[in-house]
Amino acid sequence: VLKAHASKDTMKWLCEFKDRWSRTALHWAILNSHDNCTRYLLEECGALATPGSFSSIRRSRISHLFFETPLHIAIRRKTHDMIRLLLQHGANLDQVDDSNRSARDLLIEGGFDGILT
Repeated sequence: VLKAHASKDTMKWLCEFKDRWSRTALHWAILNSHDNCTRYLLEECGALATPGSFSSIRRSRISHLFFETPLHIAIRRKTHDMIRLLLQHGANLDQVDDSNRSARDLLIEGGFDGILT
């Protein structure tokens, strides 16, 4: 419905909008394993969300780390296809979360470093 009726400006706003937990639609699509929605946001909207903005008050109930990117979430959830898809769309492996762990660190710690080759 959105694709057929929403303007480019509306779609851009939807892709960039952050909720009260500083999460974008891409964060939530990955957190809830909505693969088709994730692909749409990446491929059609060009959404590669930045990490949540710093807030000492609100943290996501599902994803509680500050500065956690969609790639961090995909790695933590062990969704190999989503990890690959995010990397294909230019996700930053070196962005760190509030624990000072990069997505690259999480891949290696989780034994997923084969994805990097």
